[in-house]
Amino acid sequence: EQRYLGMKNSELVNAAGAGYTSEQILGWLRRDGWNWRPDLVLLYCGNNDASISGTVTDRELMATQQLPEVRQVASRSALYRTLRRLLRSSSRTQTEATGELTVRVTPSQYAENLERIADQCRDHSCPLVIMKPPVPVLWPAGLQFRLFRHLSSEDGELIFPPFMAEVLGRPLKYCISEERFREFYGEGDMFTREVFRSAYHDSLPTDRAIMHYIDLLEEQEDDPVLLNNLGVSYWENRNYLNADLYLRVARERYAAQHTDEDNDGITASGSPFLYNIGINLIGRDSLGSEALSDSTSTAGMYLDSALQADFFSLRIKRTYWSVIDGMRDREYVTVVDLPALFKAGGGERLFIDHCHPTPEGHRLIAQALADCITQKGLLR
Repeated sequence: EQRYLGMKNSELVNAAGAGYTSEQILGWLRRDGWNWRPDLVLLYCGNNDASISGTVTDRELMATQQLPEVRQVASRSALYRTLRRLLRSSSRTQTEATGELTVRVTPSQYAENLERIADQCRDHSCPLVIMKPPVPVLWPAGLQFRLFRHLSSEDGELIFPPFMAEVLGRPLKYCISEERFREFYGEGDMFTREVFRSAYHDSLPTDRAIMHYIDLLEEQEDDPVLLNNLGVSYWENRNYLNADLYLRVARERYAAQHTDEDNDGITASGSPFLYNIGINLIGRDSLGSEALSDSTSTAGMYLDSALQADFFSLRIKRTYWSVIDGMRDREYVTVVDLPALFKAGGGERLFIDHCHPTPEGHRLIAQALADCITQKGLLR
């Protein structure tokens, strides 16, 4: 604080919680936050909001978690635990029939939450600084949760609904290379390495894998996974033209098979096809990674489309960015545009994974906050 703000007597209360969405933040601020009598509130959220972890939103889930003390006492009863398991099983059966997954916080709910947080800050005459979260474009869409698809709860049930676990377990190949991984992440941290390793890989050499998928497609010509895997095999062989052909057909087949289904889970399931097309175009057109900063490039548009559809990873989407941008004219609210800052300061190399910045990325954020606070005189 002294380094950036030049203040000797300032105190920072870190109220962040791993996995929090705007729902939990709003509840904490209303319940406990104002007891600290803050002079300034810093808000950073959206990556968790725009992700899927089940078939209900956080708001719906929190509505079922009333009276926690009573539930804790009741949980000691075998009868209560049995009834709870039966009710959960019945509810799960109904939602599984539709296979509909939903983001944790919808864009409209996100807007409501930010408005209510801003209202509280206005009522307490407290400035609110909203940091617009930056996200990487090259993170492989739909891959992040694959590591956890087999995990189960204390009740022995999968933590993800069966449809989501099935999609995450597809033998779907990705256009992922060790060369590009090291370009951005070096050795990478343990989590990032494991996510990339979790992608499906053939045990066959590339040439034989190509023939293998060609043979399989004679019997299953409309299978989007097989078409995708053939395309990725061509990409591995640096045959970018054939790769482009089959990757595009794979995406078309997947879309055609789900034309009547419109939900976040189906959208997220199709995001890897878009990602692979974008990565292949980088190779086909001999583009450097710096081309990603050009949102008008064909590769950049496909990769951005994959990001927007990727509700299986913790990355904020444009609809949530729009909500943040809409807060700029609110009284007591200041928005810091971190995506623009990251785009100008290093892009993909400022992330260690799907959303967390490198030390340099954190330094840029700290400097931007310091500049915002001092230039606007937000602290007394």
